Amino acid sequence: MPDSTPTPVRAGVTRREFVKTTALVAGASTSLFAAGAVHAAGSGAVRVGLIGCGGRGTGAAFNALEASPDVQIVALADVFRDRLDDAREKLATQGERAAVRDERCFVGFDAYA
Repeated sequence: MPDSTPTPVRAGVTRREFVKTTALVAGASTSLFAAGAVHAAGSGAVRVGLIGCGGRGTGAAFNALEASPDVQIVALADVFRDRLDDAREKLATQGERAAVRDERCFVGFDAYA
C-alpha cells in the first residue's frame, strides 16, 4: 500500500537563501560602517548617558570608563532620586570624566521619555 501522507510544502525562504541574504546584509553594513569611520573627524570623546542608576547600570558605567580614557559620563536618569544620587556619588570618584552636572540629572518616569 503506498504511503498516503502528503509531502510537506516548504513555505518561505530556504536556509541557503537566508544565509546568502544575511551574509550580503552583514557585509554591506560592515562596509558602510567602515566607510563612515574613515572620514569621521571628531574629538574622540565617547559621551555616555546612563539610564537606570541601580547596581547594573552603575557597574556598566564603571565598565565603560575602564574601557577607554576617552569615555565620559555626561548624563544620569533614574525613576528614583536615591539611586541617581548614589550612582552620582560613586561615579564622582572617577574625577572629571564622570562629573555630571545638575542639569543633566533626570529623575522620575519622565526621565525615560
